[in-house]
Amino acid sequence: MESLRRRQPQIRASSRSVEVPSPEIMTVRGTVPPEALGTVAMHEHLWCDSLKAAGNERHSYGTVTATENQAILDDFEAVLQDLRRYKSAGGGSFVEMSVTGLYGDPATVARLSDAADVHVIAAAGFYVDAAIPEPFRDADVEQLTAFLYAVTTRGFDNTGIRPGVLKASASGPDLTALERRAHRAVAKVHLLTGLPVSTHSASPSTRFEAAQGTGGLSQLDLLEDEGVDPSSVIIGHCDVAPDIRIHRRLAARGCYIQYDCIGKEHYVSDTTRTELICALIEKGFANQILLSSDRCRNSDLSSYGGLGYSYLLEVFVPMLRGQGLKEEVIHRLLITNPARALTPTRNREIGATTYAGNYRRRRKRRES
Repeated sequence: MESLRRRQPQIRASSRSVEVPSPEIMTVRGTVPPEALGTVAMHEHLWCDSLKAAGNERHSYGTVTATENQAILDDFEAVLQDLRRYKSAGGGSFVEMSVTGLYGDPATVARLSDAADVHVIAAAGFYVDAAIPEPFRDADVEQLTAFLYAVTTRGFDNTGIRPGVLKASASGPDLTALERRAHRAVAKVHLLTGLPVSTHSASPSTRFEAAQGTGGLSQLDLLEDEGVDPSSVIIGHCDVAPDIRIHRRLAARGCYIQYDCIGKEHYVSDTTRTELICALIEKGFANQILLSSDRCRNSDLSSYGGLGYSYLLEVFVPMLRGQGLKEEVIHRLLITNPARALTPTRNREIGATTYAGNYRRRRKRRES
């Protein structure tokens, strides 16, 4: 931890130094205006090695073992093939969510972005407790904040490749102590940089517990406690806990509801996903819905017999049309909403300082 202290600048929670965000969105190739993103898959992986986490004795993520070699996404040509097919199907951008604990490779992601000519927005932050490596496990909030802020300003490993979104993760309905510290650090860096916050709301091994589905609420509570406006928060993996009552409660507070495991019907059928989306739209939340498919293993790629990245546009979007959704609404889900969600906060005129000052009053109304 001393080495982490020496390498990274220390930022105190009380710091008033706030970086004024760019009006553009940061990609691995530099900034682009929001309207340049086109269709966006909001939670994907292009390169990761979660077996490094699965091999950790603390970690019991899902049922995949190291010998099965399925929790690795590292076949450059197969990823590139599917990325190009996604672009041919109408895709324009990806949000790459491989953060600390998932062992991504931003430099390789930048090569893929260049080769496929697809905008890629990288995430910085922390995966679930059991996957987080040393020296972060014993870090306090200030140290985690300093590390994460350095990544947003200097780039990953001093490469100059900078993130355009922040990630916070929960391994179950209740956050662990480390996950709470990581969430607070993410919140503080959001207030310093304006970058949006996207969450991993649970792990597959806990998605079907009786209490599951409330993880997103716990995440939003904690982020709001730190002064983050819900309109800057994307709650991920909502579709694998298909309780529309929870989704409506979250949406009513102003955050984005992300259905991002599309095609993973071993969790929930895609028909159920279309029904959830339509139900939220009927309640007036069309502007808060985001879509993606969370491909994270070689076996997810078409070269390995998987559905690939283009499934979202080639199969799932036609299913939405089959449910009667108009093209204008589909355009919102795929293009308008992502562009808004990914635009740095202060450029959407949601001042963090103003929000923090009014937070207690809003929370009191929410709890009454």
